[in-house]
Amino acid sequence: MTALLEGTLIKAREKLLSSSLSEAQVSQGPVKSILQALGWDTFDIDCVIPEYSVGTRRVDYALRTASTPDVFLEVKAPGKADADADKQLFEYAFIEGVPFAVLTDGRIWHFYLPSGQGDYQDRRLFRLDIVERDLFDCCDRLTRYLAFDRVKKGIAHADATKEYAEIFQSKKIKQLIPKVWKNLLTEPDELICDALIEAVEAEGGNRPARADVAEYLKAQADSIVSALQIKTAKPQAAPLDSASKVSITSPYGPKGIGYQFQGNVWQSFKNGKQVYLAILVELSKRYPDFPQRYKKAKTKGKREWVAQTREELFPGKPDLQQTEATDIGGGWLAGTNISAQADMPKRIQAACACVGLVFGRDLVAAFL
Repeated sequence: MTALLEGTLIKAREKLLSSSLSEAQVSQGPVKSILQALGWDTFDIDCVIPEYSVGTRRVDYALRTASTPDVFLEVKAPGKADADADKQLFEYAFIEGVPFAVLTDGRIWHFYLPSGQGDYQDRRLFRLDIVERDLFDCCDRLTRYLAFDRVKKGIAHADATKEYAEIFQSKKIKQLIPKVWKNLLTEPDELICDALIEAVEAEGGNRPARADVAEYLKAQADSIVSALQIKTAKPQAAPLDSASKVSITSPYGPKGIGYQFQGNVWQSFKNGKQVYLAILVELSKRYPDFPQRYKKAKTKGKREWVAQTREELFPGKPDLQQTEATDIGGGWLAGTNISAQADMPKRIQAACACVGLVFGRDLVAAFL
């Protein structure tokens, strides 16, 4: 089977790269040829059932080795295997109690275990790109999950279930690491404090105060808490294009230009540029890795929001490098030649999202 599957994949790659295919062409071409190479009789409509009815809907293929489907396979046009397709496929699988599901656009193959835990993405066992991935690996994965003989004997599902359990357990353990580390830093262990004190003394020649070390570790714990909030709480911020409306209509607008952080005293400034920079400085102090996150949050445009050199911030613009690049701490610079009405509210909303805050609630600002 390996030689046949290899040859089929090579041809499928060429087809997918050489022409723009429709969903029907993907289904009847690369997908059916790969299933045939995996041992499925694609001419037997009792084995590979096209347009399988699920209530009032249909799934593209139901693969069956006995009386009930073993696998649901949904085909999309190239580039269209998105989250909505995930949801549709899972609805099909849940209704019919099908143990395995596959979503593909011909090139990308998503393998799912519907009985897993979490959302759709949590139940994805593997994502396979048959164009980019090594040919041997492609054959191995496709055979492991979809070979007719393995599906018929229950080996494919058993292996998938075992593999998923290992992945799920690994994710759970990985998620515990920052939580446990946060607890250790919040109430610093004597050994951790001693190790850091000795390392600082060895580096700088003077012994730091234990209180300073404990305070630093506590700040690291706060940063970890913020990161955990981003991953778990996922606060819903207002859309970026409405950010300016948030600032203008906030109850703090009458206090003038400035900002308020988490209910603290309103900070007043002369102009929006000062507000923008003050917020970035405060976030940098509270969250040590904020500048790196903010840099990655840039949504569009060629110019960086923050950088560590003036040249990177304003390449080829020596005048702006001198006048519009401002230090926000930690060796980072922010560009300030932006609009107080159109740009600053959007960027500060993105900055808040970087550290798990909601702009207009946790941080209120008026730039005009």
